[in-house]
Amino acid sequence: MAAAGLGTTEPLEEAGEETEAVEAVKMLLDLGADINIVDNNGDTAMHGAAYNISPLVVKLLAERGADPQIWKNPNKAGGTPLFIAEGYISRLPRPDAPTIEAITKLMLAAGISTEGERPKIVDSYQKAVEPPKPPEPAK
Repeated sequence: MAAAGLGTTEPLEEAGEETEAVEAVKMLLDLGADINIVDNNGDTAMHGAAYNISPLVVKLLAERGADPQIWKNPNKAGGTPLFIAEGYISRLPRPDAPTIEAITKLMLAAGISTEGERPKIVDSYQKAVEPPKPPEPAK
């Protein structure tokens, strides 16, 4: 759900404030949007709320029935909503205490562990290192 932040890469890409996102998510849910949909990257609305540092959206999604057994799963990059909130993302890692607290509280209430191997943070500007090429045969 784009209104929750899914499909954006950081909070500054959002067109509005968190309170506006809350209202947009409410409207979409009232219109029948699937709160538990998973996109091609393995992200859910809860992942989007974590990317966008939106603890109010996290709380709304939980209140409206976002299934922790679905959103607890890592996306293709290895990020769960908690790991994303903790800053384990490949772009501008920014841990956010209120979002971490909101997601942690939901996970613990659902009996889901907050432990686990965090994904490696990869600098999006870092150039891939190419393996050395074998020497040319002597002529």
